[in-house]
Amino acid sequence: MKVEFHPYGVFIPKGAHSIIVGSFPIAKFTQGKKLKEGEIDFFYGGSRNQLWKLLSICFERELKTKKQIIDFLEEKGIAMGDVIASCQRKENGSLDSDLINCTYFKELGNFIEKNSIKKIFFTSLKVQTIFQKKIGGIKGVREVLLLSPSAGGIRRIPKLFEKEFKEWKKKNPQKSISEFRIHIYQSIIKAPRWVAPA
Repeated sequence: MKVEFHPYGVFIPKGAHSIIVGSFPIAKFTQGKKLKEGEIDFFYGGSRNQLWKLLSICFERELKTKKQIIDFLEEKGIAMGDVIASCQRKENGSLDSDLINCTYFKELGNFIEKNSIKKIFFTSLKVQTIFQKKIGGIKGVREVLLLSPSAGGIRRIPKLFEKEFKEWKKKNPQKSISEFRIHIYQSIIKAPRWVAPA
């Protein structure tokens, strides 16, 4: 198995106060494969990943191109980074569970401290756990767990947010898990002032 390296490093716009932290890009972006129409050579750029679609809904703006996304991140002061610097893949899979022999981006903590980041938004519980174990908690930084924006991650939502999902489903019996994920993103953005310092 070939060792694959993270292609993007850390994206930190001037004046950033929040950072979205994930695991590692899907194989297409680390193996130099040709992208399909609508895919973006950037964090969460795969056609099935929902992050930019979710944020597009929450902020009511179009986020379909790399330029639109970067302009949005710079305007809102949001940085991007992942916890894994390099890894190998089992059977060329793109799930987090397929990533083996990982080396972790331990410098990520330094970037966060150096740039006075106030909030870290993790795209999964596994990512948050890796960050805390391999990189270390950072004093004075608020950690927030998002629902996974990946296509596969949506299946784990009812279990991860069991109580909230059951209560929401009682009030919204006709709505889907995808709509619940939108609801959670919107509530996170509104409640703790998602893109503003604590």
